[in-house]
Amino acid sequence: MRARSATLAGAVETAGGDVTSRIVRVADLVGEDLAAWQRLADSSLEPNPYFEPAVLGAAARGMGGGRAVMALVVADASGWLAFLPFEMVGRNRLWPTRHASLDGPFVERFAALRAPLVDAARPRLAVASLVAALRARRRALGQAVDLPLLRASGETTTLLLEALARAGMPVREWDRISRGAFVPGAGDRDELGPDLSASRRKNLRRRRRHLEEELGGELRIVDATAEPGIVEQFLDLEAAGWKGDRAKGGEARRVVPGAAEWFAGLVETYRERGEAHVLRVGPAGAPVYLAVRVRRDGVVFSISDAYDPAWSPHSPGAWGRLLGMRLLAEMPGTVLVDSCIDPRRYPDETLLYPDRVDLVSVTCAVGSWPSRALLSAVVAAGRVRRWVRERRG
Repeated sequence: MRARSATLAGAVETAGGDVTSRIVRVADLVGEDLAAWQRLADSSLEPNPYFEPAVLGAAARGMGGGRAVMALVVADASGWLAFLPFEMVGRNRLWPTRHASLDGPFVERFAALRAPLVDAARPRLAVASLVAALRARRRALGQAVDLPLLRASGETTTLLLEALARAGMPVREWDRISRGAFVPGAGDRDELGPDLSASRRKNLRRRRRHLEEELGGELRIVDATAEPGIVEQFLDLEAAGWKGDRAKGGEARRVVPGAAEWFAGLVETYRERGEAHVLRVGPAGAPVYLAVRVRRDGVVFSISDAYDPAWSPHSPGAWGRLLGMRLLAEMPGTVLVDSCIDPRRYPDETLLYPDRVDLVSVTCAVGSWPSRALLSAVVAAGRVRRWVRERRG
C-alpha cells in the first residue's frame, strides 16, 4: 500500500520545469517520503545529521513540540533536491511579523548545525530551486526565513548566499561565532589548545595526574560502542546530579518525556551504519566519562557527553573531550572534529580545542518588494550604526 503524502492540506505544489516544492509536517513523513529524505541525507553536499530522519524526524514524532516542525521540500523526477526544516516564530529582533525560522524552540534544543540538506550531485540546481521555492512559498513562510548556524565557509552556505543575491533577496547577518574544532593533519600540536592560559594548563595537568592516581593507571579513552548497555549507562550518567532534577532546571534525557527513547534510537541507527561512537574513560560498568559522537562523511559531530559528578574536581569532562578528539581524528578519512559547543555558553571548553569552525546566522527576505525593501533598510541602518560607533571609537 502506498504511503500517504505528507503535504499539508491546502498546500499546492508549484513547479519550475520539472521541479516541485511543497511544505510538509516533519512528524508526518513516512514511507516513500521518509526514504527519499534519507537518500538526500546520504548524498547531501554537506553532512548534517541534525536534519536527518534518525534525529530530526524521530524527535519530531516522539518529543513534545515536535509537530510544530515543518519543512520545505524541493524535488524533481529523480528525487529530493533540498530539505529545509523550520518552525514559525513570532515577531522578534530579526523580523517584525510571524515568520519561518530554523532557530525555533524545538530545533534549537539539539541542532548544533542548521545547514539545509542539498543534493551533492546537482548542488547548483538544488540551491537555485530551493531559493525559487522560498519565493513561491513566501506567504506561508511569513515573507522571511531565519537561517542560523551555517558554516561560514561551507559549500552550501556559499551557494545559498550567491543564489539569494542573484534572486534579489536581501540578507541580514545577525550573528557569527567561532567554536572549537580539530582538523587532522594540521601538524603536531600540544594536547591542550594554544589559547589556554599557563595557569589553566598547569591546573588541568595536575588534575589529570590526580585522576590517574585515583583510577590506578594511565588515563585512556576507548571506543565502547559495542559494549552491552552502554547507551543506558550514558543516560544514567547524564541524569546523575542536578541534571536529573527538573526542579533544579535539569534537562537530562531521563527526565524529559520521550527524550531517552529518541536518543537511544539515534545511537542505534548510526551504530548499525558504523557511524556512531560511544567513548569511555574509566572502567567498564563504572565510567568516569562517556561521550556520543556521530561521524558522517569524515566529519565528527560531538552529539553529547556526560561525566560522573563525583569526579568533577578532576576535570573528567575536559580530558574526555581532549582524548576523544584525538582518538576520532586518527581514524582514516576524518577531515574535521566539530565540538558543536556554543563558545559563548561554554568559553572554557572551547579553549580546549586547537582549531575553530566559523558559523554565520542570517535572515533573508523571501517575499515581494515591500519585504525586501524592509530588510534592505534594516541592513543599511545597521551599517550606519556600525559606522557611527567606529567614528566615535
